[in-house]
Amino acid sequence: TAENQMNDMGLDYQTMLAKHSMAFLVSRLMLQVGRMPVLGQQLQVSTCPLGTRGAQFFRETDAISGGETLVKLYTSWTLFDPAARKILRPDAFPKAVVNGVLDIDPHELRFATQKGGLAGRRPVRYSDLDPNGHVNNAAYFDIICDMLPLEALRRAAPRRVCLYYDHEALPGQDLCLYQAEANGEYHLMGEQGEHRCFEARVTLG
Repeated sequence: TAENQMNDMGLDYQTMLAKHSMAFLVSRLMLQVGRMPVLGQQLQVSTCPLGTRGAQFFRETDAISGGETLVKLYTSWTLFDPAARKILRPDAFPKAVVNGVLDIDPHELRFATQKGGLAGRRPVRYSDLDPNGHVNNAAYFDIICDMLPLEALRRAAPRRVCLYYDHEALPGQDLCLYQAEANGEYHLMGEQGEHRCFEARVTLG
């Protein structure tokens, strides 16, 4: 949905790279599930930029059915120059943006994760990769769900997921996965060598 909005602005992925040498990278997200969508249910998905704080661009995306917001997703993004390998300030973005209102504290997207015991190792597979050759952002949700206890998932679905993308995960090396549980919340983490690739906190309900 966000990509469609960028396309409407004339700033599709290829144009951003070729003309402006920039791309957006998602860094953090918070997913809130009010009611889990079901198979065959029609959803209306809307998205809106929510302004910037520091180097971060914020965005809200909602999945709506029958006037009810089932799922709400808050994301923060950084503007990145792939050629120079550096983060750009928001004022480098080439067009003015009409923003909505950020109705959460941005600090909710910054969270501490407890590193638990080693839960296993997972190879990075070809099907995990995006066009840039590292693990696709969406693939982390599969990794996270596979880390959760099966019996717990059979009893309750995820209601809140906070995810922090720390470092790119690359093929050729396994992800070492760590898990802890504290106050009914799962703390999950994946590392490759000395790099922490992702951190997540998941609440079931």
